[in-house]
Amino acid sequence: MKTRSLILIGLLSCLFFVVALLPASLVWRFVGNSFSGLPLTVETVGGTVWNGFLQTRVQGAIAPGPLLVQWNLRALRLLMGEVALDLKFEGGQYRLQCGGYWGLWGKGIADLNGDVQAALLEQALGDMGVSAGGAVKVVPLQHGFIQPAIGQGDRTPHTGQQTRAGRRRDPAPIEQQS
Repeated sequence: MKTRSLILIGLLSCLFFVVALLPASLVWRFVGNSFSGLPLTVETVGGTVWNGFLQTRVQGAIAPGPLLVQWNLRALRLLMGEVALDLKFEGGQYRLQCGGYWGLWGKGIADLNGDVQAALLEQALGDMGVSAGGAVKVVPLQHGFIQPAIGQGDRTPHTGQQTRAGRRRDPAPIEQQS
């Protein structure tokens, strides 16, 4: 092998490991100021961009107190044209986890589950005249959003239906209201 080939392999390997092991705290230093309007104070950021955590303190009336956010970005899904990640939220009165995806075949939420203390829901339930005690369990919930597409030729809006394998079926026309 020529020296140039070895140098190129070395540089590409270095670039790969820099991206793969990029610390989340370093990224937070650059993008943290853009989140200054949110009602939370970030205390610790750790892990990598691909798999990390954020420890924060929420300020506000709904769910004040410490909050731990963990994420796991699924890097292989990027090769299929989709951003997918798993999120976990743990606070003093709730524990939720879910997965989300956004890409060429649509966007959605997968496996939203966890539990929430009823005291946290007291304000919303009180407006409806309902009260609860203990914990409210969130069962697995999945929701996919269908991407709209425009039909060719007749310029009629269509929406594409998705199958389980992620392939689109023939678009069904949307009925227009007059």
